[in-house]
Amino acid sequence: MEHRLDEILSRIEELPTLPAVSRRILELMADENASNREISRLVENDQSLALKIMKIANSAFFGSITKITSLEQAMIRLGMNEVRSIVLAVSVYDFFSNYESGVFNRKRFWKHGIVCSHAAKYLGTYYGTGNDTLFVSGLVHDMGKAVLDEYFHDEFLSIINYLELKRCTFSEAEKIVIGTTHSRIAARLLSQWKFPDNIIQQIMYHHEPWDDKNYEKGSIIIYLADIITRAAGYYCHGDEEEIDLKVFSKSEQAGYINRSGFKLDYGTLEKFADHIRGSIAEEADDMMRFFD
Repeated sequence: MEHRLDEILSRIEELPTLPAVSRRILELMADENASNREISRLVENDQSLALKIMKIANSAFFGSITKITSLEQAMIRLGMNEVRSIVLAVSVYDFFSNYESGVFNRKRFWKHGIVCSHAAKYLGTYYGTGNDTLFVSGLVHDMGKAVLDEYFHDEFLSIINYLELKRCTFSEAEKIVIGTTHSRIAARLLSQWKFPDNIIQQIMYHHEPWDDKNYEKGSIIIYLADIITRAAGYYCHGDEEEIDLKVFSKSEQAGYINRSGFKLDYGTLEKFADHIRGSIAEEADDMMRFFD
């Protein structure tokens, strides 16, 4: 199994890169001397990207009340850091959106990611963490599953078969079949694409935030957003283990979240899930067209 794991990780290095505009955005994010105007010009020159930013800015996910009619308005309302985050999210979505294996329901997969991105934004505001990378981390936290489906399909089929047989978590099935998880595979690819460290860490530890020694609060938010998303009925795969919030509220994991400064009990968890269900109902007709 160790040999197979090494082969999978080494083949990730051969995967295609992101589009040029996304790579340039990443370069500017890493450049302390880069100006917001430079990023604005990049976005303005890509009409499709500009329209996607405006569509997302006008969604209930970002608390929009008055309609935004220009890219300039969108950038002012969202802030440049949030615009950068949206550009990265759109890039990853586009990278994986054209492949359909017939085994992994991509519509369900992306709906789970979109709802999780909203849950992460909501939880970040609720708990006052102030992390403007939560949207992109929430959207692409499970992208390792898409990597497996598209580039390691035989291994992915084995994982799905084990999942259907045992009704366990996806990560448990992955560890048994290939010896690693979609979280680590995604982190490896995002590192290769030179994504910011906090996004990489939040995705790597979104099932194990207690192991994140650098960006723990962000990883806790993505972990909790994933739990709430599934509890609200938006699973990534139909055969995943179901979430019982009452049971989770008494778990060691919930206790850890409480000890980390995030007040959490069964009533609060139910409130979160109800909020997500209500918010998504408002976006039901449009949520899968945000990135079109």
